[in-house]
Amino acid sequence: MKPRKKTIYTGPIDRFFDYAYDRLEWRTINLEREVLDMEDYQGTSLMNYADISSPYTRSHEPRHLHPERRYQTERTLVFHESSRVDSERPFYPINTERNNTIYQKYRKLMEQEKQVIIGGRLGNYAYYAYYDMDKTILAALKCFEEQIAPG
Repeated sequence: MKPRKKTIYTGPIDRFFDYAYDRLEWRTINLEREVLDMEDYQGTSLMNYADISSPYTRSHEPRHLHPERRYQTERTLVFHESSRVDSERPFYPINTERNNTIYQKYRKLMEQEKQVIIGGRLGNYAYYAYYDMDKTILAALKCFEEQIAPG
């Protein structure tokens, strides 16, 4: 059923088109929760691990997001993040020739949609760009001004 009003879709593009050209491959993230008996684990809210030998992509310690708050000092909460291939829980696109070919077919279908705006990291299969929140909000406002408000 086609929407009667402009609709914005930010989910996986292959899912939107009911996998007409096959499934795209995606990575998802795993978060392992750990409570440690120490005041501070890493000294920052986010630590990235670029070393291939590390089992984690990054570690999050939320207490550092709000240094003005008084937290208990006996323990700290840490989330260790890693990724794995999982097309059922899409998070990051996988940049391969096969996926790029499939995505280009979906892109052609997307250009034919008049009532649906497909966007976001999942809709654009955006493996090439990290979507910072400020840029994401700016893009959403620009999309509204150019594609929604005039109609």
